[in-house]
Amino acid sequence: MKVFLTGATGFIGSATARALVAKGHQVMILARSEANFFRIEPVLSNLELCTGSLAEPDSYSAQLKAFAPDCLIHCAWAGVGQRHGEDRHQFENVSDAVRLVEIGIDAGMSSFVALGSQAEYGPLNGVAKETSPLSPASDYGRAKIEAQKSIASTLAPHSIPFAWLRVFSTYGPGDDSRWLIPSLIQNMLNGKPFPLTRGEQLWDYLYVEDAADAISIAAELKISGIFNLGSGKAIPMRQIFQFLRDAIDPEYQLGLGELPYRVDQVMHLEADISRLSTVAGWQPKVAIEEGLIKTVEQFKFQSSQPSLEKAHA
Repeated sequence: MKVFLTGATGFIGSATARALVAKGHQVMILARSEANFFRIEPVLSNLELCTGSLAEPDSYSAQLKAFAPDCLIHCAWAGVGQRHGEDRHQFENVSDAVRLVEIGIDAGMSSFVALGSQAEYGPLNGVAKETSPLSPASDYGRAKIEAQKSIASTLAPHSIPFAWLRVFSTYGPGDDSRWLIPSLIQNMLNGKPFPLTRGEQLWDYLYVEDAADAISIAAELKISGIFNLGSGKAIPMRQIFQFLRDAIDPEYQLGLGELPYRVDQVMHLEADISRLSTVAGWQPKVAIEEGLIKTVEQFKFQSSQPSLEKAHA
């Protein structure tokens, strides 16, 4: 299968690139000239590079059409993270995605896969089903919903299968150091204090390689519809904090309770993944303990490699 992949230098996108290469697919990635390729360095020689920007369709359209992909996987999104939730540019992602779809249609693609977000559900407390009400609390979530609808309406006249995967929290090697788990790991490794809530929240965390496996399967099977992509299990954050402490430094003093819960704190967010499991035959393979150990080992290695640490910053 020939796959055109966006967001390949990002956390989930890079894992997807590695998964596709491992499965023997021919992959072309879209990346800006200034992109940092450290996450996909092990498979870079197996990838075809299309240098360009989603914001500038003319920069990539000719190469995409010449490549003539069977499937287009769209992992890219500008402005991920709470600090960008109300960024006025969020909705530019929607028009960029629609233009990408239009070019993909012209290129003859036969399926399209894109990443949504748990943010589409908003402050839902409990288990989220694909049929759960959507009440996004940020422009990020609202833009994701608009992107799904716009892509679906663009593809509908062409009867091209479209899988929209609503991603819940992911973690693993190569994660952005500003997220909670990487930040805590790095502070533990450096013996620095880190204020935490009481850790009573029940959150759904999926290992990034499991996420990439699901994305690649969705592309291979050409499934269509909206699917939750998570672990299907919610565990107390306190359990994660304590496991990391025991794995890194049992003497480390956890700052449990030093950070108050936010007024809008979600205390239980869990993905119902039964639909994806039924349609695609997919199930997560990596237990949270195994995934956390792999993540810790990667950060330990990174901290011992000054050049890598600089490259990842």
